[in-house]
Amino acid sequence: MKKIYLLLMLSIILLDACTRGHVYEKYQNIPNWDWKYGQEKSFPLDIKEDGKHYNIYINLRHTEDYKFSNLWVELLIKKPGNQEDKQRFALTLAEQDGKWLGTRLGNIYDIPPFLVLNNYFIPKKGQYNFILSHAMREDIIQGIMDVGIRVEQID
Repeated sequence: MKKIYLLLMLSIILLDACTRGHVYEKYQNIPNWDWKYGQEKSFPLDIKEDGKHYNIYINLRHTEDYKFSNLWVELLIKKPGNQEDKQRFALTLAEQDGKWLGTRLGNIYDIPPFLVLNNYFIPKKGQYNFILSHAMREDIIQGIMDVGIRVEQID
């Protein structure tokens, strides 16, 4: 009985350590894997504490049909009080020799999260909306399956 209790307590401690700081993570599907210019993906998040720092990540899945080695995205953060913060990021998806980054399953690549805002300060609690859109030169980019946001509070 003590072994079962000890194993249960160890499991709880390990699970807590794995999720500490993790606030939010969500993906959204890109219909037909064709991401159109101006097509926004919205990720609402209710921040519960004032004056905290966060790491903000962009998550991405794509297929071999994606024809570029990087992806330019815009991240718009809508804050309480009609304030906004908009930034553009280049996400590298392939090495210089053309080899795709990330984990491959068939022709699908799951890219490790891109840390785009390190130690981002959010001064007050409230409803925030993280909005992603692509900022490529083509109106429709093919091969992007899912995009997502991950927000982790820094201890």
